[in-house]
Amino acid sequence: TTDPDALADTDNPTLKNANCTVCHARLDPVAGAFQNYSDIGNYRASFGGTDSLDGQYKTSLATGEDFLIEARSWEERETVSIRKSLLAGDRSVALVAHPDQGYYPNLGIDLLTTRDEHGRVVSRQSLVDLEDPGSCSGPMGDHFRVSCLVVVPIDIPTDGDYTIEVDVWIDWSRNNGPGTLRMDAGDFYRPGDTWYRGMRNPGFNAELVPNADTSVQWLAERIVADDRFAEAAVKFWWPAVMGADILLPPEQADDADFDGRLLAANAQANEVERLATAFRHGIGGGNPYNLKDLLVEIVLSKWFRTDTVEDDHPVRTVALRDAGANRLLTPEELATKTLSLTGVQWGRRDQQLNQRALAVSPHALTREYAILYGGIDSDGVIERARDLTSVMFGVAQAHAAEVACPVVLREFYLLPDAARRLFAGIDKTVTPESDGGPGALRDKLAELHERFFGEIVGSQSPEVSRTYELFENVWNRKRESTWSRFFDGSECRWSTDDRYFDGIPDDVLNALDLSDPEHVARTWTVVVAALLMDPRYLHL
Repeated sequence: TTDPDALADTDNPTLKNANCTVCHARLDPVAGAFQNYSDIGNYRASFGGTDSLDGQYKTSLATGEDFLIEARSWEERETVSIRKSLLAGDRSVALVAHPDQGYYPNLGIDLLTTRDEHGRVVSRQSLVDLEDPGSCSGPMGDHFRVSCLVVVPIDIPTDGDYTIEVDVWIDWSRNNGPGTLRMDAGDFYRPGDTWYRGMRNPGFNAELVPNADTSVQWLAERIVADDRFAEAAVKFWWPAVMGADILLPPEQADDADFDGRLLAANAQANEVERLATAFRHGIGGGNPYNLKDLLVEIVLSKWFRTDTVEDDHPVRTVALRDAGANRLLTPEELATKTLSLTGVQWGRRDQQLNQRALAVSPHALTREYAILYGGIDSDGVIERARDLTSVMFGVAQAHAAEVACPVVLREFYLLPDAARRLFAGIDKTVTPESDGGPGALRDKLAELHERFFGEIVGSQSPEVSRTYELFENVWNRKRESTWSRFFDGSECRWSTDDRYFDGIPDDVLNALDLSDPEHVARTWTVVVAALLMDPRYLHL
């Protein structure tokens, strides 16, 4: 609501105000099931491990009415009272000996009386009988002493207005003057509580948690048993796999693409229902609620496997706009893909600490470039980027440029042909002008297209022809120079002291022949970099 009167309500609106309870009545009990965990997830984090409630809620009373108490003895006691609107049930009266002039007074309390709106006594009780008065209050002879805060439980029979009154005096033998009693009625903390009394009790779908110690486990069982859980699980994992949110039906019938968006929303809703039903009962004869089976089923669906849509029908074109899994890889996925494909980890710098241990740094895409490349830190940034920005493409270019050189170094100079991942069957003497060179290069480029992009293309295909043209252009520029070595110094971001490549003996590393008389290795470095920064490589 935007009604200013409703928004000005401060009398526990999430519990009492209909503008708020329309949502909170369903959500708050679920939140309450997490009662044992603090804001940062620690179990029963308060001192002594009794609960995770806010300390100020447990130890202070910010509101209430104040009464200056001047009576010097029980014989001179004063009767003070407050009037409150209270809901039926187990409620509380909070009494605070409020500090005056820097000290907490010792107040004597005799009887606490509750009257209804007609003045009839609902209850009358002596505080001496309290089971758990707290650490700063307790019996004082035949009466009761309050020197900080005490919470007295009362039973309210029906909703209504009630008057709460107490007989009170100040112990002048322990104080030098009058003291203040602050008094309020409602829902206050009592020892043993694990949830806030001013909120709805923990539960789910009108069912209350039976055991506060295991409320999260109880909640999980109830959620999984709910018919909506299977559909919610599909909708949760759909964006992670597809790279796009589940489509919602459009609201404006006069939108130009209304028919296409409506068709897509209905089709996706049917697919979600199919997946949810299979997930609920067991996919392919498997166990119900098997997440691995669900993820496989999503990947096998037409919505994921669609590559291109060859249809010029305007409605279907709009409806299938988000079909397929051509989504941007996350920083973690791109890092894993590059390491798995090439054997090189961007940003890895092994440093020998001693004779027995090596410290291995994590991938640069999951470290200094994680947020820049659209990742999350699960704190300030919690949503991944879905589209490639100019900054992200700059990171992708740096990744490609710095990985390509070690890849070529590894393949052509450090590994035998049988151990190569990308360039088996070809060496650094094959050029566009050598015997059989063009054919061998085209065959290798077709193979690399399949390895990098998942495309099965022929060696004479337009895709391979474009990459071969890049190879030729780079090679012609490289051979115009007089430089005949692969690299020198730090050009490849590598040295023999880094222990960059696992499984390669030191004698091989220390005896490298980095000659490149045909300029092929340096050319392949540029081509590999181009493949690594291609949008087809950066997307699933």
